[in-house]
Amino acid sequence: MQAIRTVAVFGAGALGVMYAQPLAKLLGEGLFFVADGDRYARLRSEAFLVNGTEERFAVRKPGQLDSPADLVLVAVKNYDLPALLPAIARVS
Repeated sequence: MQAIRTVAVFGAGALGVMYAQPLAKLLGEGLFFVADGDRYARLRSEAFLVNGTEERFAVRKPGQLDSPADLVLVAVKNYDLPALLPAIARVS
């Protein structure tokens, strides 16, 4: 089994951030959220507050995903999933 070096996270809500925070400490820029449009701009410009600590995460647009991630975490609500399937396919 290969080591996990890259993790793509879809969904920057409570669960996505909860999983991302410890992984980002291990992987640095190897962990990134995938977003576009206004959400991309917001995630790049604002810090998250996780257990009282400000955290910033790498963010990539779906078009910037040129190779598969070692692990893909999907933390979105069911009704948002169909619109994300093309982006998920690019990174998996």
